[in-house]
Amino acid sequence: MADKLRDDIPAIEGVYESSTEGGSIKIAENVFSSVIKNYTLEIEEVMKFASDSLVGSLAEMIGKKSASRSVIVDIDENDQVEVTVNIILRFGSHIPTVASQVQEVISSKVEEITGKEVAQVNVNVVDLVHEVEEDEEEDTAAE
Repeated sequence: MADKLRDDIPAIEGVYESSTEGGSIKIAENVFSSVIKNYTLEIEEVMKFASDSLVGSLAEMIGKKSASRSVIVDIDENDQVEVTVNIILRFGSHIPTVASQVQEVISSKVEEITGKEVAQVNVNVVDLVHEVEEDEEEDTAAE
């Protein structure tokens, strides 16, 4: 269980803390996830993050149960960040090029915004979709 940040702020799971001369800095895991999701979705070929059920099914097929979320953030004992993202790309995208772009964007933005060094970004492309399919899903959901 995480410590309370202040009396009026409840404890948050997954808080990463570092000490400075002026005190401590605590960054919630949700902050990392927000930065990662927002900047990754700005890449044109990234359609969306894989849903938990899709990623969970994929993880079960390959025998891994820990990769059930679309964004996983770990900070090691050297205060370096390791990120794993599970994404869905536009059909016809050049996967190695887009995956490299995702790695670069995540690494630079996480370091820029949180001050934490990114050691590794793992990109799992779990599906490809046509843009039309994406639009049809949104239209169906709106009805």
